[in-house]
Amino acid sequence: MALTLFGCKGPVQTSAASTGDGSNGAAGVGANGAASSSGGTRVEKIVDTTLNNMVALDVTVPANWKFQGVLLQGSPATCDSQAYAVFRATSPDGQSFAEEMPEMLWDWGNGPRPTEGCLPLNGPISAQNFLKYISAAMQVAYVGDAPLPEAAAAALKKGQAFIAAHPPTQPNAAQMMPGLKMSGDAAAAFVRYNNHGVAMRGRMTVGMTCFETTRPGVMALRQPMTVSTKCNANVEYLAAPETQFASVARMWDAPGMGFNEDQENKEWNNAWSQRRAQQMAEATRRQIQYWQIQQGAQMQQTEHAMYVSRAMMVQTNQIARDGLQQSMDRAAQIANSNHDVASDFVDMAFDQRTVMNPNTGEVFKISNQENPPSGTQLVHGDGRPQ
Repeated sequence: MALTLFGCKGPVQTSAASTGDGSNGAAGVGANGAASSSGGTRVEKIVDTTLNNMVALDVTVPANWKFQGVLLQGSPATCDSQAYAVFRATSPDGQSFAEEMPEMLWDWGNGPRPTEGCLPLNGPISAQNFLKYISAAMQVAYVGDAPLPEAAAAALKKGQAFIAAHPPTQPNAAQMMPGLKMSGDAAAAFVRYNNHGVAMRGRMTVGMTCFETTRPGVMALRQPMTVSTKCNANVEYLAAPETQFASVARMWDAPGMGFNEDQENKEWNNAWSQRRAQQMAEATRRQIQYWQIQQGAQMQQTEHAMYVSRAMMVQTNQIARDGLQQSMDRAAQIANSNHDVASDFVDMAFDQRTVMNPNTGEVFKISNQENPPSGTQLVHGDGRPQ
């Protein structure tokens, strides 16, 4: 429960869905997901392909927008991630979009730590500064802080109330019980970039949760006490032409849009938790990582989640090396050039890549399994040559 307390639109560790335009999405995207229309919105059914297509929750999107979503299964090997959702909804003209980006995790301290898939952050960071970090990684210009959308503000308030009701626990050396301390934060920021001559305005919203674990030492074995902190961040990204941004934001900020915590399927949640507990018990018995005994579709989604987390780590390593301010300055310069609307992070989750026709400037998506059409060239999600 605590892992989703500071999510922007409810629990974002669930999803997989149909493409609203009937096209094939990434592995795990249901090609025939039902959508019901009511007024100006429709509801996409979110399923878990690794649990017999059980419905996990619904995503409410504008009725005429295209939709693509996928659920990826995390593992202890990828910075100890769990199942998480990624989705992209795109306006009919292709210029406006709303994204739920892949889950981002990092940790630090002198205790046990994951070996891969963590962002190169080695200490605490505020939610606002985290958005500066992500804007630099996506090479868009950070304009300034933004008010929290109502749903994110409500999630923050709820999360703070939960933490207040569950104060930190102290480690118990006699029983070898670790202590646990939770914290959380949320923030929003405006960004800008140029999309082939169109001035674009965007808003990023992040919900962050951190867990500090203190493990008692064992004097007889000369093992010192250790403290480690793990954080996860869920980022929503909304963008539209600057002249349309206010109306698009009002539409997506309306109650019930996007993920909705109250729509979570408790049956699916229980089934997923039970399976994880069984896998962890089996892993303990065999003394192996639980993800190594997963089979079929679950293993494929786990491996894909590992690929996504590794790729995000590689892309953000440059910021860690260059420093945040230098990276933000470079991103602001790039933001004035042409960008495609969609992010590389989300493309990775959908197993897609971006190609461009250099004669017309047209930018479009293809599967990673396809060869680029003749006469096109591979580019990044923002239009930069690879």
